[in-house]
Amino acid sequence: MSRWNFRNLDEIKDFDKQVNEAAESHLFGIRGLNLEWAWEIYGERDPEIFISIIDIKLNIFNMLCCAKEIDQLWNRQDVETTLFFQRLWFEFVCLYRSFYDKYMALMIKCGWPDQLRKLESAKSRTRTFLKIVSEAETAFVADGVFFHIPREFSEKCHKHIQYVNDQYRTPEVHGAGKARKWILSKSKIDEKKEREKFRNLVNDVMQYLHFIAVVSGGRKYCASIDQSNKELSTKK
Repeated sequence: MSRWNFRNLDEIKDFDKQVNEAAESHLFGIRGLNLEWAWEIYGERDPEIFISIIDIKLNIFNMLCCAKEIDQLWNRQDVETTLFFQRLWFEFVCLYRSFYDKYMALMIKCGWPDQLRKLESAKSRTRTFLKIVSEAETAFVADGVFFHIPREFSEKCHKHIQYVNDQYRTPEVHGAGKARKWILSKSKIDEKKEREKFRNLVNDVMQYLHFIAVVSGGRKYCASIDQSNKELSTKK
């Protein structure tokens, strides 16, 4: 089994390559979050940010793998698959909600590091994040890229996290659980409604990958987007 210490570029490239290949074997991709580019920007200047980028990529990988398994097991034909499904659901909820905390922390670390302590000590990180980002001017990431999160997007994020807390995280982690009822029931109406909500949750996360890729990949990521847009316009 391979081991990585993330101390040099060759190790990082090898690790990132294998994570991307593992993701593609599950039929999803996260190549836009390029650890080689992140290392070039933060590896020596700010290793803590670099490790945060690795952490959030792994979080996305594990969350999407979990979501894929849930989708495949949705019909739950027997007791064993039903109980396994319930365990996967709890894992998904925890991974999903932790993604947003990692996202908020990374954005502040890269764009407004002087506000990080304020975020970390806040009673409500979601409200504090919204306030910081809404009041902030355009920031620079370490690679010299202009960075700005539109207020409308952050307000949407804030409302979504509140929804996730109320409907998923708090009931499953701190309460008796809401999912148990529909997971164990045979109601087709509940099944259809919950599956649609689940797929919306997964799709929502993908909107954040662009912001994460901008702060982690800097100019190289932006150049790759420009190149992709040129290729698309040429095909048209």
